[in-house]
Amino acid sequence: MAANAVRRDVRDCPKCGIRGILPLDQPRDRRGRIKNPTMLCPSCEEEFKAVGFTFMIFAKRPEQT
Repeated sequence: MAANAVRRDVRDCPKCGIRGILPLDQPRDRRGRIKNPTMLCPSCEEEFKAVGFTFMIFAKRPEQT
């Protein structure tokens, strides 16, 4: 990806342009949201921030079966 190219999405790697992977072990607010997550590129292994992106985590609580 050219240095002056516009990224399609904040989740795309700024180095190569591939959509990043969201590691789920990141700080969450009390509603389960990850704000400005750190992404990992599966191709070039670059770590970058997805500034302005909020990811919602939906999971059952341990006491729910």
